[in-house]
Amino acid sequence: MIKTVDHVQLSMRADDTDAMRDFYLDVLAMIEVEKPHALKARGGFWVKAGMMNIHFGVDDSFVAQKKPHIALGTDDLDNLAARFEQRNLAVTWDTKIPDIRRFFSVDPAGNRIELMEVRQ
Repeated sequence: MIKTVDHVQLSMRADDTDAMRDFYLDVLAMIEVEKPHALKARGGFWVKAGMMNIHFGVDDSFVAQKKPHIALGTDDLDNLAARFEQRNLAVTWDTKIPDIRRFFSVDPAGNRIELMEVRQ
């Protein structure tokens, strides 16, 4: 039986690498994980936060989609939203689910992301 998600892979164009790395490491405060030597030549990079891993793979024919997304949880949603706004990144609040505080944005490659409050 499946017990967990090991990682999610998102696509980006090679030209987006620096902006994507800055976004996930600086804005979202994730930690970069060294890719195995055998995979480094493919480009991209890997990050993690807690037990969650995201792998970014290079696909120069990548076209961002409007609906598919990853949802990232935080215990400080308001501070994160302020960090996005300070960097002129989109913050679109959504109240369609009554008991969940969340907003949507996009990363520099155009991947849609949901940022949601994790309640303790």
